[in-house]
Amino acid sequence: MKLLKNQQYVTVLDIGSGKITVMVGKQTKDGFLIVAQSETRYGGYYDGVWLEPEKLQQEITNVVRRAENSLGKKIKEIYVGVPGAFTAVAASQATVTCRFKKKFDKNDLAEIYAKANLYKDDVAYKPINRAPLYYVINDNKKTNMPVGMDGTKLTGYISYIYADVRFLNKIETILKNIGVIKVEFVSSCHAESWFLLDQKVRDNTALLIDVGYISTSVMLICGDGISYMRTFSIGGGHICADLSEILGISYQMAEDLYGKVNLNLEFDPEEVYQLKNSQTANADQTNQIVKARIEDLARYIRKSMAGCPNTVNTKMPVFLTGGGLSNVKGGVEYLSTALDKPVSVAHSVNPLTDKPQYASAFGVIDLVLNQNN
Repeated sequence: MKLLKNQQYVTVLDIGSGKITVMVGKQTKDGFLIVAQSETRYGGYYDGVWLEPEKLQQEITNVVRRAENSLGKKIKEIYVGVPGAFTAVAASQATVTCRFKKKFDKNDLAEIYAKANLYKDDVAYKPINRAPLYYVINDNKKTNMPVGMDGTKLTGYISYIYADVRFLNKIETILKNIGVIKVEFVSSCHAESWFLLDQKVRDNTALLIDVGYISTSVMLICGDGISYMRTFSIGGGHICADLSEILGISYQMAEDLYGKVNLNLEFDPEEVYQLKNSQTANADQTNQIVKARIEDLARYIRKSMAGCPNTVNTKMPVFLTGGGLSNVKGGVEYLSTALDKPVSVAHSVNPLTDKPQYASAFGVIDLVLNQNN
């Protein structure tokens, strides 16, 4: 993953379940600075299927062109964040052995990676990320980086993330048609886990939940990779749809109402949320609708983790990100209640990038810049 010559910026196309975002980032001493940004609402996807495929090309073209206008130059290289709905995680182990003790080197790691790539011949999916969960030397010494260490046996537990080839081909074709020279794909989930969780937290294993507009990804983070992931189609958009249907208001009005919700407060029966055009919504009823959908979300999260092949540590930290729930007052607290375990919003160390709704885009920018240093 190398930047083009003379490329001063990193451009990311982040494809969420309800919004397409283009960000152009420039590296600074403290991380990076966003120098251009463009976004648009669009039809999105549901269970990995585009809801308005005929409009996708024009929507991506428009958002890229607006970013170019803001930047003042043509964008020739784009890193695309592939969302969880179009990816699959496979974690496996592989071993190299030798007759005599030796210092392990990068060639040993390359052999382990090659052996751990179980689906390299699958025509429907292509690997876009790989990372070690951890290594074990001589069956008893666990480490994150074995290069230079002595032993006769090295086992690597490796995570591969595979992307749907149909997604890759479609997006690459659209971008090439509008003049982008280089297109590379990165797992959004992998990138945001690195961006939001520090090394110590990842090494001890953590659960990261990204609640988006229509889609939610539940990730078990270990070491430098994702050991297990499941994605399902529930998000903040479903809460807005519930409010619209039950309260008999427009979807646009429901979105406005959702932005005002405060689940930390208890309301009297007559109290209301003030909406546009002097309209109101009963506050207690609104909160009950939102809580019911969060409880539904929690059931799907528990169901997702029930399929994890490894025992999930009940004491591991649980973090929330994404724009579907993180910004709702009292949302993370109520999710904690529904899951019966503490949940915290995953924060960026830089206040300028502490925006859960953009965590995946920021993560890809940060990952690309760090890998090119």
